[in-house]
Amino acid sequence: MFYYLYEIKNKINGKIYVGVHKTKNMNDGYMGSGKVIQDAIKKHGIENFTKVILEMFDNSNDMFLKETEIVTDEFLARDDVYNLRRGGSGGFDYINAHGLNINLYERTDEWRANLSRRMSENNPSTRPEVKIKNGARVKKMIESGRHPFGDSEKQRELSNRPRKDGRTKSEVSKETASRMVEDGTHSFLKMNADKIPCEHCGKIASYPNYKRWHGTKCRANIKGINFGVNVD
Repeated sequence: MFYYLYEIKNKINGKIYVGVHKTKNMNDGYMGSGKVIQDAIKKHGIENFTKVILEMFDNSNDMFLKETEIVTDEFLARDDVYNLRRGGSGGFDYINAHGLNINLYERTDEWRANLSRRMSENNPSTRPEVKIKNGARVKKMIESGRHPFGDSEKQRELSNRPRKDGRTKSEVSKETASRMVEDGTHSFLKMNADKIPCEHCGKIASYPNYKRWHGTKCRANIKGINFGVNVD
């Protein structure tokens, strides 16, 4: 197994991406897994990027440690980098070693709460320097007329562009709605169902009104009054 630290550079604008990789084949063509760097490669073409191996390692621990030293908050704040998160926080070796593999745990309510908390704490988009960097990128796109929000036609085109299977977003939505109606799970069926008696105040209401004003939200329930209406 080979472990190495690498740098990918865009020959057009000079921006770089620094990461680590472990592999059995040094010629596997790996060009990073970050979304931003992958989007950049798709935009400019892989022929406009170079990859240089900066350092080799004997194990993954040393590899991730070195990445931590280089890809710091100061590094992420630079305008010429594609990285979005600090070094040492990626890869399955790191995920498994730090108990972040969600497939290894029973998904209890406590587990979900802890996972949500960790994801919020480690979300790179919440860091001030990343917010500033992303904000500047969006502002530049708007000023240059490349942002879809500046063109309603382009925005509609992008929102309804075909998926990999050729279907558009509206087609997928219609198919999903039809399936839910057939399965009996669509909210439309509940809204048009028979009137529902409230178990607390006894009033008969449509499904939307029942959900909004009755059941657990009923004023009689809040006051502790129960009229003993049985709902089968």
